[in-house]
Amino acid sequence: MVTAAPAPEARADAGLAGPAIQPGSARLHHLDYLGAGLVALVLVHHTAITYGAAASWYYFV
Repeated sequence: MVTAAPAPEARADAGLAGPAIQPGSARLHHLDYLGAGLVALVLVHHTAITYGAAASWYYFV
């Protein structure tokens, strides 16, 4: 079933003032890359803690 997009006046943000910003036009891509790099560093750090010699937080059964 194909439905049509809602009319502009039916949108929830139709009453907000200001110019419409196109999606993705105001992104700072270097901040996206920095965030992705930090996520990768956190994953590597937690992997190193898990498999490293200093990992004393896990439980023995």
